[in-house]
Amino acid sequence: MKKSLTQALGFCAALLVTLAACKKDEVRAVLQPGASPTLTSSGNSFVLTQNNSANRAVIYTWTPVTFGYPAVVDYSLQFDVKGGDFSKPYVIDAGAKLADTLSVSDLNAAFQSKGLVSTSGTPTPAQMDVRVIASVGPAAPSVNSVATTFTATPYSFCAQPAKSQSWSIIGPGGVDWNTDVPMTYNCLSKTFTYSGQMNAGDFKFRYGADWTANLGGASSTGGPLTQDGPNLTITKAGSYTIVLTPGPLDPATKKSTGGSFTIK
Repeated sequence: MKKSLTQALGFCAALLVTLAACKKDEVRAVLQPGASPTLTSSGNSFVLTQNNSANRAVIYTWTPVTFGYPAVVDYSLQFDVKGGDFSKPYVIDAGAKLADTLSVSDLNAAFQSKGLVSTSGTPTPAQMDVRVIASVGPAAPSVNSVATTFTATPYSFCAQPAKSQSWSIIGPGGVDWNTDVPMTYNCLSKTFTYSGQMNAGDFKFRYGADWTANLGGASSTGGPLTQDGPNLTITKAGSYTIVLTPGPLDPATKKSTGGSFTIK
């Protein structure tokens, strides 16, 4: 009996030691962030325009970060004015990816958020710092890369007029005589711009997708335009930038009072 009791007590003691060891092993799983990520970019100087707002501006890539145990690591790009402390950064979340492609609009929004967009009418270059930060949760310490500086000339966002109040390109030089090619309005210069492919063929400008106000001219290489003027012509298909400066509409007839254009 005494021997059985002694064996039972020995078993219980061994079990307690085992449980204590397991508990001790559990608390050893602590957060151990690895090396900081290294951030690289496809460029460090940009000219941003609203006409190209949907185009790719830059690709950022970075090295992965480990935290000492299997975990989903979230990355985000942070932007601040040059020399800023990132206490109130502009943030673009990248999720678990190790790269992110930003459009012209994305990058311009970062400059707008920090008040770095010129309102004088002339776009002005400005500088920002960018870094990538890695995190496994709000309660855990994060790890960030060294900040790098880049330069861009941002644009002041201009709300586009409705189709019924906008100028467009019409004709086979664009698509055909039934399809309007939209032009982008510039609030500062009061002009309409199209940048892209043009076909060899005739074209004109018209207002509100209607022929009441339309513009043509004698020279297809740029110059003055008149209401109901002759067709303009693209002699060779290719990529062009066309800038239209329209005159005001006649309030009585709703027709154009003329204008001018450039083509490059």
